[in-house]
Amino acid sequence: MSVGRPELRAVRSLVRLDISSNLLLQLSAARQGGAASGQYVMSDQPASSRVIYMIALLDLLRDAGGALPSTVIYEHLRASGRVPAGDLATIQSSGETRFAKEVRFARLELVQAGLLNLGTPGQWSLSETGWGTFLTPAEARALIRHRRHGAEVKAVLASLPGPTTGPRPTAYAATVMRTITDRSYAYAFRFGKADVWKIGHAQDVDARLVEVNRHVPVELLSLSWSIFARHACADSLAAHRLEQQLFGELSDCRTQGERVQCSRERLVLAWRRQCPTTELL
Repeated sequence: MSVGRPELRAVRSLVRLDISSNLLLQLSAARQGGAASGQYVMSDQPASSRVIYMIALLDLLRDAGGALPSTVIYEHLRASGRVPAGDLATIQSSGETRFAKEVRFARLELVQAGLLNLGTPGQWSLSETGWGTFLTPAEARALIRHRRHGAEVKAVLASLPGPTTGPRPTAYAATVMRTITDRSYAYAFRFGKADVWKIGHAQDVDARLVEVNRHVPVELLSLSWSIFARHACADSLAAHRLEQQLFGELSDCRTQGERVQCSRERLVLAWRRQCPTTELL
């Protein structure tokens, strides 16, 4: 059935997210018949911060017309009354609040489920599927569980476009402006469970992760990159300096590009020397 955006709320109960392994079909069966369907049974457990923010992000972007700058999103969420007690006051080891961390992870869950577009750094937007998806807390929890229980690769595949013939050559002129004064992060990605790491810096680490995984032939390898560590810096120059310091610590382990090959213990030791308060995943 095809409906326009203003009509979406009228068909709320009919909209279902088409995700791998028929996940929401299982949820639908549990919702309609109360039947136990394994790990996807709905429950009355309180919603976690991440679940709350996943639902709030979809609602906020839908009400705003589909897209908003991330700074505006954070402001709206703070003022919405939907932030769980303690999230704004709890400071993580990375120096950011639990609120900021959980909103970032909520956005990542939605990107990997195909409900938000990767888009440009600092601009969050709904995908076409996101426009028509109204998550319940149980469904949001199931998406998180589904990804954690081995569906990371499928989620990345689902976020990629289908086969293409490549872009047609076109001529154009454009002016590009990029700021380096905004908050930025040094990061370490891990490839599957292997002792292969990718070190870099970005203003939006979650978006960078999805972009890096676009170049991995997951159809053959069944592996993808994941975030192992990130450290907040004042700006892009500071993040670049930290990246270079980490490369110096691991100079004997470098392979190609930004990759290094070493044990987890070696990577952790180097990371702790340069940023001892960072939260490692």
